Amino acid sequence: MNEANIKLIKKLIKAKIRTEEDLNNFKREISKSSGDNPMSNRHLSMAYLNFTKNKRNKKDANLLSLLKTKKMRSLSGVAIITISTKPYPCPGNCLYCPTEKAMPKSYLSNEPAIMRAILNKFDPYKQTFNRIKDLKLSEISLVDRPANPDAVFAMVKIDDKGKVIDNVHVLVTFSVEVF
Repeated sequence: MNEANIKLIKKLIKAKIRTEEDLNNFKREISKSSGDNPMSNRHLSMAYLNFTKNKRNKKDANLLSLLKTKKMRSLSGVAIITISTKPYPCPGNCLYCPTEKAMPKSYLSNEPAIMRAILNKFDPYKQTFNRIKDLKLSEISLVDRPANPDAVFAMVKIDDKGKVIDNVHVLVTFSVEVF
């Protein structure tokens, strides 16, 4: 952890932040004094978790809760993990369905799940692993079982379907132990 992050986290702890408004004011003050854009909650959360790894620095559950990113996304108790298969031809010719070269049918390269798939070379294990890791870093609790795949999954070859399902099942089942 670099010295700038350590100083920042010490300021964050010293500020005794108790509300979201306190957190936003803190981020604005830091941004104003540094001349940079406001820091994301994710960046602060990761730096805070690194800082509190050792036993000397105790974690503040309230502060962690405030730093949790995308609270609304997991409010229902379900955290979505989208795994994209490599591009397969689709027999459908739907007018509304986007087709972009080297992308799975009906998806665009600027969608977050597809960007993660591209970064992970469409490997279902890596996509799932990295998504669970991101959700854990965001302090979002995970669902303990995967839901049904979407309709595009029907076009995937049987062997590849098995690989996707096996990888997802293993990671979701054992995510507590992995992370």
